[in-house]
Amino acid sequence: MKTREKINRLWSYPRQAYEHRETGIVIVRFSINRNGRLHQNRIEESSGVAALDQGALGVIRAAAPFRPFTADMKLSRLHIIATFKYRLDD
Repeated sequence: MKTREKINRLWSYPRQAYEHRETGIVIVRFSINRNGRLHQNRIEESSGVAALDQGALGVIRAAAPFRPFTADMKLSRLHIIATFKYRLDD
């Protein structure tokens, strides 16, 4: 399963933020080692809502490990910047 698909499958709205109708955008930077293990996971830009920020970091951790790199990928580590948009539709 691809990295994005794996994260999307696990991603959900944090219950506390949902109950308080909190919304926001979180930008996360994470790094994956060649073997697919998560190397680093941090907030690049906070939503201003701790539950949303922690939810975005948590889903990256929950999705790890990822698929190892293919032989044609000449990288030792892959850095990814992901945007998580938490919105409530009325």
